[in-house]
Amino acid sequence: METLIECRGVGFSYGPRRILGDISLSFGEGSMHGILGANGAGKSTLLKLLTGALRPEAGEVLYRGKPLRSLGQRDIARKIAYIPQDPVFAFPFTVSEVILMGRAPYIGRFEFERESDIEMAREAMETVGIPHLEKRLISEVSSGERQLASIARALVQEPEVMILDEPATFLDIRHRSEIMNILKKLRDERG
Repeated sequence: METLIECRGVGFSYGPRRILGDISLSFGEGSMHGILGANGAGKSTLLKLLTGALRPEAGEVLYRGKPLRSLGQRDIARKIAYIPQDPVFAFPFTVSEVILMGRAPYIGRFEFERESDIEMAREAMETVGIPHLEKRLISEVSSGERQLASIARALVQEPEVMILDEPATFLDIRHRSEIMNILKKLRDERG
């Protein structure tokens, strides 16, 4: 199993407060992991370091053996999808529009989505079981449905790695089970 993401001696602080110190770990292809810890222990910070959203003040995050910091944002977005624990959308986008945002790393600055991008979004909605929400505003769907839309958006990014920050937070038991089953199925089908 090839290593996709690796931390070597990673440390991070918010101001004078040390959040993470000397973290070393690796994640391989086709694997599924969970990171456990108390509230405020730095789990979300670690995930943001793994996506390049934050830079470690000590150590190094590697992607396929190369320093993550050496990759551009567009390259990172093509390789790593990040799904926050409670996705917030400030504008009145439809579920379909939110999912299509996952294609941004593949679309030029002044270009529009292609028909193939739209079809990919439809397939992702089918995969996560929300095609009926396509035209609904993202602000008008439940937390569980927003989380499913975020997973669909990550799917259309075509990443090698999906990083989810507490994907079951605020969800009822049905949506928790649904999301875990979708993630297991994706791992089994796509590696």
